[in-house]
Formats: sequence, structure tokens, C-alpha cells
Amino acid sequence: MSLHPTTSSRAGPLALVITLVLTGCGRTLVFAEQTGFNLSIVVKSSEATPLNVNIGLDRTVASLVPPIHDNTPQGRVDGEGVNMFAGFAAHYDSATQPLAGNLRIRTQFASGEASTVIAEDPDAVLQVVNVSGAPLFTAVVVDEATEKRKVAINKYIRGLALSDSNKATLDLIAQQLKLPPDPDILKERNMIIIEIAKRVRDKESMDALSTLLKPITKENF
Repeated sequence: MSLHPTTSSRAGPLALVITLVLTGCGRTLVFAEQTGFNLSIVVKSSEATPLNVNIGLDRTVASLVPPIHDNTPQGRVDGEGVNMFAGFAAHYDSATQPLAGNLRIRTQFASGEASTVIAEDPDAVLQVVNVSGAPLFTAVVVDEATEKRKVAINKYIRGLALSDSNKATLDLIAQQLKLPPDPDILKERNMIIIEIAKRVRDKESMDALSTLLKPITKENF
């Protein structure tokens, strides 16, 4: 007997139609997935291997990403409005008995703020698309007022990273957050933003972060 687990990953027309129906004319990122599982058993007593079993996994992945602008002078869209990275992996653990093994499917993706944070860090992007381990970080949902403050401090950090002359300030912020400064200003920015996402869980933790960084930022976030 031979057992052949197979996998495939493709963006099919059906999934694309589903995303279009879901979004209509909206400006929403849609990430859709569909999995099909097939089992084929062929018995031929005349052959040396009388029993063949084939397992097929058909994976369909599709995304619809809104543009930044719809109407450029050339009549085309102007870039993608949302970043997204996605990965999919399947692994079959064989066993001594037929069909007794374990088929493990893992998929993960980063979009919105998370993908923007890691967009300029190739190693972090590979962790997502190669489905190589645990999530880089898990952000929590906070109340609207706290979210606005969190966005404001993230914009401040991004603004600092636009000029090498602000590297010393970013280094001080990293040290205040117990992070090792990085020679690469963009990697240091990403590291700080990820740490902020970990720390800010409610109004109280946002207050604590603002107070902690105020000697450096001179701002009340």
C-alpha cells in the first residue's frame, strides 16, 4: 500500500467572486479561504502494489485589496490601500497503519497595522508567509478613546523614523521600553511599535505608557 498526501494552493474564480459580492463597492480588505479534501482508493490485485491511496488537499485563497485612489489621470488605481501578507502550509505525519497519520494545516496572515509594521522587515515577513512559528505579536481590542491615543503615539514614532537626525530620540524611547537599540532606524521603529501594541491593553496601560515616555516625547498621548 502507498499513501500519497498532496497539497495545492491557488486563487480560484469562485473565491474571487465571493470576495466581490461581500465587498461590493466598499473599501474593505477581504481575505477568503476554502479547503477541499479528496480521498481516492484504487485496488488492483494484478499489480505488485495492489492498494493505492491518494489524499488530495485543494486550497483556494483569494484577497481583494482596496486601492489608495480609484481615479488617477491615467484611469487606473493608485497603489494598494492596505498591506497584507499571507502564508499556508500543510504537513502529513505518516503512521504505521494506513490512514492513521495526522494531517496538519496551518495558515496565517497579517494585514492592516500589523502588516505595515513588518513590511520593511524581511525576516518578519518570512515568518508570516512561511508559517514558521507563533504569531509575532497579538494586539488586543481597546476602547475607541484609547485606540485614538495609541494611533497618535504610533504616528509620532513613525514620524521620528523619517529622519536619521531623530535616531537618538528613538534610542532613548527603546531604552525606556527595555528594548535594545537597533542600528537600523526602521527596524528599531518596528520594534518599538510592536512593543507598544503589546503594552497598551486598556486606558490604564495607555496612561502608564504616556507617563513613561513623556520625559522624552514631551507629549501627553
